[in-house]
Order: sequence, then C-alpha cells, then structure tokens
Amino acid sequence: MLKGLMVKVVKSSLPIKEAGLVLGIVLGDKSGFSHQFYQKLIDSGLVHIVVASGTNVMLVSSLVIENLAYILGRKKAIVVGLGVLWWYALMVGLEAPILRASLLMTIFYWSRLLGRKYSLSRGLLVTVAIMLLIDWQMIKEVSFWLSLMAFLGVLTYRGRHSWALTLWVMVWVWPILSLVFGRLALLSFVFNMLVLFLVETISLVGLGAMLVGLVWPMVARWWLWLIYPLLRYFVMVVEWGADLNWIVDFNFNWWMLVGWYLILFWWLEKRKKRQKLCC
Repeated sequence: MLKGLMVKVVKSSLPIKEAGLVLGIVLGDKSGFSHQFYQKLIDSGLVHIVVASGTNVMLVSSLVIENLAYILGRKKAIVVGLGVLWWYALMVGLEAPILRASLLMTIFYWSRLLGRKYSLSRGLLVTVAIMLLIDWQMIKEVSFWLSLMAFLGVLTYRGRHSWALTLWVMVWVWPILSLVFGRLALLSFVFNMLVLFLVETISLVGLGAMLVGLVWPMVARWWLWLIYPLLRYFVMVVEWGADLNWIVDFNFNWWMLVGWYLILFWWLEKRKKRQKLCC
C-alpha cells in the first residue's frame, strides 16, 4: 500500500522515462519503463542499475555509513545507517532483493560495530546459510546472485570515491548479467562511468521526495524536479549508449563465469599478501 502511494507520487511528478529511473533505482520497480526504453537499458549495459535494487541498497547504505562516519564517528554512523536501512526495508515491504541486501550489510557492519575482524569466507557462509534457511528457493533467482556479488564488491573495496565503488561492484555483477542476457555491451564500462556517480544522489533525493509526497505531494514534485537535470542526463546516456554501443551476442557460459571470479579472487589474494608484506 505504502509503496503504491510512493510510486504514484513519482509517476505524477516526472516524465515517464525519468520517473521510471527513479522508481527503478530506489525501489527496483520496473513498471515505469516502456519495453523500448528497457531494451535500451539492456543494450547500453545499464540495466543492472534498475533491476538489482538490492545492489543499489548496498551501494547507497555503504556510502551513507562511510560519509556519516566523518560526522558522527564510525560506531554511531553504523547504528544510524543500519537503522535507516531496515526502516527502508520495512517501508517498501521487505521485498526479497532488499531483504537480502539488508541482511548482508547488517552482518558486515554489525561485526565492525563489535570490533571484530570480518572474515570474508565465514561471513559469506553464515549470510548465505541464513538466507537459504529463510527461503531455499531464492538460490534459483538471479537477484540473489546479483546481491551476493554486489556484496562482495562492497566488502572488498578499499577506496574512498563513490564512482570507483560503483564501478568495482559492476565488475562483480557483470558476469551474471552477461550470462542472463547473453549479450556483451563493449562500451558498457564507459557508459557506467558516466552515470554511476548519480546513483547515490538519485536514491537519497528520490526516497526523500517519495516520503514527503505521502503528506505534501506538491512539495515532493518540486523536490523531484531538483534532480530532473540529472535524470534527463541519465536518459540521454542510455539512449546515446544504446545507439552507439557495440553489442556482441554470444554464449557467456558457466566456464567463463567461473574463470572470471577465479581471477578476481586470485587478485584479492595477491592484494592481501602485498598488504601483509607492507605491514
């Protein structure tokens, strides 16, 4: 019910394409996309931004907590950030991708709050076990694996820039998207670089406008129009990317998928050894 009202606020405030982007990024809702524009999102390699809402939740919550840490201190930032995260999850109805993302981020940051060193392998095993106990059939869902790989991206990132974090997460989710869609957008990394830095702003402003719109629809309309230039730019990149991108249809198979992740884990292990030598 609440989600339906929020969707209505956005659709009544923005043009179709821009409204669809806000709903996709914030809620993972695809009802605002025409078939033609959704295909352009696929062709430009940007569809993961609007179909994997759990991925976006992890990105934004991580960035919010890390930024709040400079103001409130790390422990308070984690408490506030996780509180907001679960409030949001409850508000939109505990949909599966958001629930998974919330659970993953909670386990990760809770261990930090307790001052314990986070074990990547142990944390993943515990988290996956909990999620499969809740619903073992989610292992068949693409969004489950997207959330899991996005979590690995957030977990293993060592930089400070939001655009670099989103790009690193894309490195982890790209193979699954390629396996599902069977297409390779050769310039997708370029187009992602052009828009990924907008995800945090669109998510936070969009969610804020939806909440305000439940009480003051007119205020929400003006609020959403503040980010209209960003949304318009996003739409232009999608359409430009779909027209200019070189699409290769190919069979991205399981061997390629496994090989990609083996290389990533090998690189992480090499980085870990270098850090030990430096310290």
